[in-house]
Amino acid sequence: MFAKLVFVVAFSTILAAAQSPAESTQSSAGAEPSSPAMCNTGPVQCCNELQSPTENNTQTILSALGLDPQAIDGQIGLECNPINVIGLGSGADCSQHPVCCSKTVENSFSLIAIDCVPINIDL
Repeated sequence: MFAKLVFVVAFSTILAAAQSPAESTQSSAGAEPSSPAMCNTGPVQCCNELQSPTENNTQTILSALGLDPQAIDGQIGLECNPINVIGLGSGADCSQHPVCCSKTVENSFSLIAIDCVPINIDL
């Protein structure tokens, strides 16, 4: 009898936990991840550097890509890599700058993320 009670309580606890909504991170750029590794605009990016689009070296990069620095609201992520759900699940982390960005551009050096908003991906 006691074993049945323990089973029912344990099963109810697991069921209740599975139905709880997951915590999400929101930002002003519509970066409300649907999963820990997704933003509304695509995968979370891990960037080695974040810069303002008005900094001189960033303006040079954006101009070379044919983009107007004045038209960008967020930050620019340099040397970025997408973070996927599998990577987060296996203990991967982003010790630099996890961000949600509206656009990514791959050049000959690395992935550049445009109009980025920093997020918290602590699980």
